[in-house]
Amino acid sequence: MIITTETLQALRTMVRGEFAAHMAALGANSIYRILATIIPSSTNSNTYGWLGQFPQMREWVGERIVRDISESAYAIVNKKFESTLEVERTHIEDDNLGIYRSRAAHMAFEIERFFDQSVADLMADGFNALCYDGQPFFDTEHPVYPNTDGTGDPKAVSNIVGSAGAAGKSWFLLSLAGPLRPFILQQRSAPEIDEITDPKNDAVFMRDKYLYGIRYRGNFGYGLWQQAVASRQDLDPDSYNAARLAMRSFRRDGGAPLGMRPTHLVVDPSNEAAGRALLEMQFYHGGSSNPNYHTAELLVVDWISSNASLKALTVNAGTLSPAFNPAVTSYTVNVANGVSAITVTGTPAEGGAEVSANNGVSQSLAAGANVIAVTVTAQNGTVKTYTVTVTRAQAA
Repeated sequence: MIITTETLQALRTMVRGEFAAHMAALGANSIYRILATIIPSSTNSNTYGWLGQFPQMREWVGERIVRDISESAYAIVNKKFESTLEVERTHIEDDNLGIYRSRAAHMAFEIERFFDQSVADLMADGFNALCYDGQPFFDTEHPVYPNTDGTGDPKAVSNIVGSAGAAGKSWFLLSLAGPLRPFILQQRSAPEIDEITDPKNDAVFMRDKYLYGIRYRGNFGYGLWQQAVASRQDLDPDSYNAARLAMRSFRRDGGAPLGMRPTHLVVDPSNEAAGRALLEMQFYHGGSSNPNYHTAELLVVDWISSNASLKALTVNAGTLSPAFNPAVTSYTVNVANGVSAITVTGTPAEGGAEVSANNGVSQSLAAGANVIAVTVTAQNGTVKTYTVTVTRAQAA
């Protein structure tokens, strides 16, 4: 087939059509549409000084009482993202365009997964990333002020159940009942497809390939921390009810209840069984009713854990120094010259985390210092490396 302007237009129409159709079909079931507020952007960044600052309604007596936007405004700066597909010119000459239908559909799938994972990463990183009040999104010291105008000595309020530094599986209780969500997808420009098909272009001329690329501009950030409670405790009725009580107890500046209603429990796949037992089992095995039955909707999300810690680290010879602590990443072991090999075994704190291939494998030791690294990769890609320096005594 001779490649003409009409041929390239047909390819362009097909790729864009397949991409748009699959974006629309996938969007209805996307996780990010459930968890995030999509906010349009028309500049380089959006400033969210109004978060947490909108005053409560009151009877209008006299003049309006005007409240200033917080000076410590929260801004989300737009970023550019891309994904590029190469199309062999010979495939077009051979009229072999069918394979690009599935590729265009897969590009749409990857965009949706990118949005889903980016919002999930916000949850996973929420123990460290800052939100509008200058505190980590999940924190034990969110300031809530005694006066409606945001003055006075603030009270420290926590949206974490248990210890923030715990090494257990992360799970989250969210309030998604209102128009705002706890996470923000800021969109400067929707995903769009561009192409390079001019034979005078270097990419086409030198490599005989056309290029189709997706361009997206936007970013992700945090909304109201009061709409989310996090925990790394075991997911059971006690911890779940503690999270519900914490959320229902949140108050606005001035002391009035916010009325946050927990609606969704978000877990990773390794916690799905615990979540279903908690929310979807109407009766316990003994026959008694489950008071938490259908008190929230269960949402199972990959990527929500940034926990790359170990909960145990052992050696089959010698003694670790210092004693194992998940927060400590460097250890030493001394062994006699007669010990020619050692096995270092790390147990990840979360079941979804992956440990490097040398974990639990016997490794030969030379006389002197031998550094053995055990690397843990969390569900969202966070990496943490523990090192054990094994010193084998010299021969007598």
